[in-house]
Amino acid sequence: VMHAFRDTGDSVTELWGFIPDSLIGLLDDFRKNIATSDQSSIVPPGYGIDGPLQLFEIRTGSTGKRLLVFGMRRGGNDYYALDVTDVENPSLLWKIAGGSDAFPRLGQTWGTPRLTRLAMFGDTPLLIFPGGYDPLQDATTGGRQDDTTANAIYVVDALSGSRLASISSSGADLDIGDMRNAIAADLSLVDLDSNGTTDRIYAADTGGRIIRIDFNGDGSGMSGGVVADINDGDVAGNRRFFNRPVLAYMGDHLAITIGSGRRPYLFETGVSDRFYMIRDFDVWSAPVDSDSDGKPDYPHLTGPMLSDHTAGENATTENGWFLDLAHAGMDGSGNPVLAREKSVTKAVVYDGVVYFNTLSSSKEFKDVSCGPSATSVSSFFYAVDIETGNAAIAGFDGNAEVLDPVADRSRTMKTRAIPESPFVYTGYTRVPGDNGEDILVPLDVAPITPGIGEQAESRPNRYRAVYWESAIGD
Repeated sequence: VMHAFRDTGDSVTELWGFIPDSLIGLLDDFRKNIATSDQSSIVPPGYGIDGPLQLFEIRTGSTGKRLLVFGMRRGGNDYYALDVTDVENPSLLWKIAGGSDAFPRLGQTWGTPRLTRLAMFGDTPLLIFPGGYDPLQDATTGGRQDDTTANAIYVVDALSGSRLASISSSGADLDIGDMRNAIAADLSLVDLDSNGTTDRIYAADTGGRIIRIDFNGDGSGMSGGVVADINDGDVAGNRRFFNRPVLAYMGDHLAITIGSGRRPYLFETGVSDRFYMIRDFDVWSAPVDSDSDGKPDYPHLTGPMLSDHTAGENATTENGWFLDLAHAGMDGSGNPVLAREKSVTKAVVYDGVVYFNTLSSSKEFKDVSCGPSATSVSSFFYAVDIETGNAAIAGFDGNAEVLDPVADRSRTMKTRAIPESPFVYTGYTRVPGDNGEDILVPLDVAPITPGIGEQAESRPNRYRAVYWESAIGD
């Protein structure tokens, strides 16, 4: 159930609740706490509304609507929009049903819909979202396997939910043949000229691919292709993306930063996950059509085309670098082991430094009946130079003030759970003004924190707005 509450400061009261129609038939099973026919592979009590919730305000002329838009994640394959313009009298605005004729490849709705506009649809307010997750991936072992659903991107009218465009491997408005795995992570939208219209999308799929979509500025259409495919195909190299690419403008290229890690299976230890910085040199327009086949030639980089900087900056290629995610540790018997890590939350780029968190976990099942399993969980906070992958901050690991290009890349966090994404605060502080009233002054440093309760790292705040006051006349 989705609940709406009113908080008056002195009391909290419920305004209303909403149950998606797809869950009504499961309520009795939830009450009895039994496995359901619809979710037989899910441990009871199953899932309900499990997806991200977004509040949008869309204005058309002098009027507007407030929309609550949410997906189901593990709870189903649908998106819902509620009109909450009158918050005490909400109404269902639309429902998008995964598997329907209009959305045949919409899987479990994991992704966050993004509100934007595209030149090809004028001023129509749009929502863009990924195809989600294919639950058949849960049973996938060994090397990479294609998905049967969720390998898509959809564009819909935000006010009606009507599909306006689709992108997938086949049978879509834009076909990209190598788009063969689910896109569970959020999309990264790029507005090159800051005019409020999306010019490009980057998407990362559960097959280890980064996909780029370009929208023509004149509204004439779109093109797309695979920028990189870092999955080696075997067990150890079956790398998957469950967080969105984070981009940084570097002058002659865009730096695409992202880490791999199978988020639904955190105790899986057979995959050698990595963090990547991949350079995209076609900054301002789609790649050229060098083979005259009528389509832009996207680079389709693979792992061997990137430089391994795990042991320190290596002889670099222009395409980018990667770091193997692992820490030296001890097993339950005190033997030294290399504990593999996963990157399951998005990175943050600030002032030439990439900040990201990782998780290392393992589970040892006991042979004794009903005996508890032994688990081990550690998390790490990284800060690396975006160009080289080397450590960016001297003494970051807490051992010395001299910069060690490898050891100072990371430090251990307190949390023993999935770490959240790092957060950069470039805010203000209050200082007394000449007239006795407080004024807001930009901070001299920008605290970067890897999560609540963790040690923050303060960096010089070089990106500050400048304010002044001028006296005109008498």
